[in-house]
Amino acid sequence: MSVMQQKIAPDSQTLATATAMSPFKAGPLVVDVARSLDDLVQAMTVRALSFMGEQGSPWDEEFDNDMSCTHLLCRVGGEAAGALRIRYFAGFVKLERLAVRKEFRDGGVAGARGVAGALVKYAIELVRRKGYTKMIGHAQERLYPFWHRHGYRKTGEVIVYGDHRYLPMVATLPAHPDAIGIDADHMLVIRPEGRWDEAGPFDRSAQRPATCPHEDRKVRAHNTQAAA
Repeated sequence: MSVMQQKIAPDSQTLATATAMSPFKAGPLVVDVARSLDDLVQAMTVRALSFMGEQGSPWDEEFDNDMSCTHLLCRVGGEAAGALRIRYFAGFVKLERLAVRKEFRDGGVAGARGVAGALVKYAIELVRRKGYTKMIGHAQERLYPFWHRHGYRKTGEVIVYGDHRYLPMVATLPAHPDAIGIDADHMLVIRPEGRWDEAGPFDRSAQRPATCPHEDRKVRAHNTQAAA
């Protein structure tokens, strides 16, 4: 079976290798916020395959805080390859539930490199822009070296839950020079998450005059009552 091989830097946003017989297509590696129900379903499916399918996690342990966080989705050649979620607290964030489909891990049939790293790098830049400089996390002991490379340091003894041994850890981030603060531009803070430097729907709506349609309803209701 022939193999197409492309040598790239570890942090390149591309598909490293793909086999001729693979059902997956070579293409760009793209990380973004899950912005639609379809994105969310794909992120959840990646996690279910990894944590429930491979590690045997019960449903209620895997899907527990998913309505109170930001979900990230990584696609390779358009295919859902990895996911991560971010939860926010006063003064710090927690990166968690990082999952990469086995087909997209190093040495897998799709041969995509850097999916996990790309997700973490995107998450770090997202939270820095939101003004956070502290992150916490719990790393399975075997995965701690990965998180250590991304700035985390263990802060205590091993803790045990969900059938695994975890190391509590923390990371300190450099403040973002353009962190979004309370004095930020009013239009910036209502733009789509992570796309603060792009014009959003409300930027475009600002080109229309203020017609105040709710006021028109009040006038019509008043006229209707007066006519009665």
